[in-house]
Amino acid sequence: MTFEHPVRQTLARFSIVALFVVILCCSALSSGGAEPDDATKERARLVIAGMHEHFNEMAAKVGGFSTEQKVKLKELENHVEKSLTADPNAIQNADFRGGVEAQFEAILTDTQRTKFIEQKNSENERGKAFRAMTQLREIGNALLIYSNAHNHLLPPTIGAVVASGDVDVRDFIQVAPFAKLPAGVPEERTKQGEWIDKMLKVTYIGAGKKESDFPEGAVVAYSQAENRSKTLIVLRVDGSVEIVEDAAAEKVVAELQAGKNPPPSMKRK
Repeated sequence: MTFEHPVRQTLARFSIVALFVVILCCSALSSGGAEPDDATKERARLVIAGMHEHFNEMAAKVGGFSTEQKVKLKELENHVEKSLTADPNAIQNADFRGGVEAQFEAILTDTQRTKFIEQKNSENERGKAFRAMTQLREIGNALLIYSNAHNHLLPPTIGAVVASGDVDVRDFIQVAPFAKLPAGVPEERTKQGEWIDKMLKVTYIGAGKKESDFPEGAVVAYSQAENRSKTLIVLRVDGSVEIVEDAAAEKVVAELQAGKNPPPSMKRK
């Protein structure tokens, strides 16, 4: 079983112009205590540069601005720049981002606002599907680690890979190794495994089986992205992750629930 090693990406997609998607990486510079003035200024500069870039991208997406709109946009940019210069970490505050988004939408015409919302929703949809794919890749890697340590036997539940000690719970929640666990995550491994199983919205069908029990191309887990199209993400026994859209997703789920694995409608050519 050759699971693809997961690519760790933590791109947070915020509203408004995908509000400053890239800039959250600047928070990595924070040491958690008082920062030197120069470091604070540099972080503010990076955050503000990202803000201007995304405002410009958004202007292009909605078809450009009138002279009056440009004046209002400049006023908004100056206001946000002043706030971020004083506190670069404000970008991580949901109320701050929501306030900027509301002010940005107020500048748009009805036509522009409709286009903006459509684009924002589309980006959110893609983001949800991407996160679901990333999660299944993480699960695939965890199953491989467990299988290699247990004579090619797959775990009884996904959380069992944590409860057994084969995989650190941090690998599931994308926390740096040895970092303090976030609030709500149990300290004890068995409890962590139970917590993982409750948290994951994934259907796992590999319990108690060996890799060799699955035919080529079979599915070991699947989940539905929480988007409007209910995009289905499947993890095959060979570690590959695939997306199935719309009506085809319903058909695949029905086939799997009927014991048809691999699903006939996903037969590889």
